Amino acid sequence: MNVATYIAACKARGSDLRCHFKNTRETTHALRKMPLIKAKRYLEDVLIHKQAIPFIRFCRGVGRTTQAKNRHSNGQGRWPAKSAKFILDLLKNAESNAEVKGLDVDALFISHIQVNQAQKQRRRTYRTLVMEAKLGDGDYYYDMSYLVPYSNLTLKEMGMSLIQPFLLSLMIMELLMKNPRAKTTKDQR
Repeated sequence: MNVATYIAACKARGSDLRCHFKNTRETTHALRKMPLIKAKRYLEDVLIHKQAIPFIRFCRGVGRTTQAKNRHSNGQGRWPAKSAKFILDLLKNAESNAEVKGLDVDALFISHIQVNQAQKQRRRTYRTLVMEAKLGDGDYYYDMSYLVPYSNLTLKEMGMSLIQPFLLSLMIMELLMKNPRAKTTKDQR
């Protein structure tokens, strides 16, 4: 990660979740690039059968519904309640992580959401999967190159740990307080 670009994002992850992979994949595909507030409202509507999840890839034997037609699909759709609950919990976890980081919750959108099948286990554990989501705010990348004198150095080269983003934000805020229009050149090095 380069110091010149400060990424305002937060993550959440769940593993070995007892849920159908194909239903969850279609649900996450419907949520991509959606604002967080809209995505949560959409999943709550799915739980009460007010809106449907369009099934695009894994759609063999899936019935047609007008609600899915409204979501730009061929009309095939379902209301996967268990998948919607798991994803809603994951998004709430990511939202609380964003609040801890100090991000604006109203500006967050789902920049990345993914579902993988979990490792096969023995005996009677079926249908497990791994989910991860990343939320970013509207500006997603902040250009901080004018704040850092050595902008071509990575955090590791500067001796900072990725575990301490709080110190990085304090350093950036301190530099902004001193001179918000500070420019650096090679001569200042």
